Amino acid sequence: MAVRLGLTSLGTGGTVKTYELIDQELYAWAASYGLEIFTEYQDFEVRSTDVLGNAGTKCQIWVEPTGTSTFVVNIWNYQKKQAKRLKQLRASKADIRNRLEEAYQTAREWLNT
Repeated sequence: MAVRLGLTSLGTGGTVKTYELIDQELYAWAASYGLEIFTEYQDFEVRSTDVLGNAGTKCQIWVEPTGTSTFVVNIWNYQKKQAKRLKQLRASKADIRNRLEEAYQTAREWLNT
């Protein structure tokens, strides 16, 4: 099973980049499921993953920074019309792993329905 996580960079001049605040927890969470973290998409720094289901179905989980230490964990089932699902979970640096876990469980539920 492969997972790809995506974050959009909000790098600030001379300070720690937003991703560096959560990368340790993000990689530890991904390792617990054997998931791969993707860090670049179309020349942008991201944190994104795909959770794969049966018959080629998948959900994407990605993280977007919303401030210096706040984030949104997004889950999307790749559907464009009637079956489209999107869920957003607000997270702080302190609870990012819990929100990632919730996102993963949501993706698994969607893939099994």
